[in-house]
Amino acid sequence: MKHMIIPDTQVKPGSKMEHLKWAGQYAVEKKPDVIIHIGDHWDMPSLSSWDVGKKSFEGRRYNDDIEAGIAGMREFMKPIWKEQERLRRNKDKTWKPRLVFCLGNHEQRIERAIEDDAKLEGLLSYDDFELEQMGWEVHGFLDVVVIDGIAYSHYFTSGIMGRPVSSAKLMLSKKHMSCV
Repeated sequence: MKHMIIPDTQVKPGSKMEHLKWAGQYAVEKKPDVIIHIGDHWDMPSLSSWDVGKKSFEGRRYNDDIEAGIAGMREFMKPIWKEQERLRRNKDKTWKPRLVFCLGNHEQRIERAIEDDAKLEGLLSYDDFELEQMGWEVHGFLDVVVIDGIAYSHYFTSGIMGRPVSSAKLMLSKKHMSCV
């Protein structure tokens, strides 16, 4: 099976998105069986705690972050959808890759915002990403998804403190499998 891995794309309002279209076109050319996005597609600067309270923070809006990420994901998916439609129209063999999205720490800012301010519960949600509607199966932040004996996650942790595993050698000794 062919796997295509997409790392942190970190789309935010004002981001250029042409690279996402080209990544989608690459997927069409290679026709992987599985496409795995390992998270941080949505940069979510409106929920960043890093620079909150600074002048540079003013003007950031949650809805703008969500819409930018959706637009970016659609840019990636357009070539794939177009190819799937072409194959259907020509009655050729269908191509429907498994789409796997692992939430990253930037998407997880939604959960942290709700934890910090409970009145946001029901207003902010991972459902806002519309990933399921686009065909993606969504896995939680730091959940490990094993596909064909390869473990995928935004990053891998070890020990009681849940710190990131820092080297390939340590990763193999802890997880005993290929990890991406």
